Amino acid sequence: MGRHRGRRQLCARDVGVERDGPWARIVVEDDGPGVPVEHRDEIWRPFVRLDGNSSDAATGCGIGLAIVSDIVAMHGGTRGVRSRSGGGAAFFVELPAA
Repeated sequence: MGRHRGRRQLCARDVGVERDGPWARIVVEDDGPGVPVEHRDEIWRPFVRLDGNSSDAATGCGIGLAIVSDIVAMHGGTRGVRSRSGGGAAFFVELPAA
């Protein structure tokens, strides 16, 4: 995990794109602590940070996933997150393929 100005920086471990019939799926896997099942809907709302403290050493302000969620919804897609084997999370979006 990298450091930037004393803050924790998560790193994407893998980024993939695949086609499944009429859908394109983009998956980004990270090396973070993962997302507990009970918070998997909550993280897509603006300014939500699971650390519970906006002055924590983690980077970000909690807006990125909300933006992703809105863009995906505007294009008729879906989004989600699951645990990654070995730790971390896998975030995915599914969009209609062109």
